Amino acid sequence: MDMRKILSAVLLAAGVAGCAEPAPDPNGPVVAYDNLTGPVRIAIDPVSHDEVRTDSAWRSTYRGRTYYFGTLLTLHRFEADPAAYVTEEGRIK
Repeated sequence: MDMRKILSAVLLAAGVAGCAEPAPDPNGPVVAYDNLTGPVRIAIDPVSHDEVRTDSAWRSTYRGRTYYFGTLLTLHRFEADPAAYVTEEGRIK
């Protein structure tokens, strides 16, 4: 049985059983599933707090950690003042 069928069966069973999906970690990527491309990694835009794919064209590295952005505008806002959006430890404010 191929992986997509197995994953579909597991997700269907979880939905029928009433299991809730855990909330994404706002400080790091989590695995999600895209029906067209398969597994993808998701991160939180530190400016808008939107979920964004890590294959986004907009990204920036600050203090050794890579942050991903949903728009060019949020990237520019972050790069103008990164400390306004993340702590010294790299957590999103």
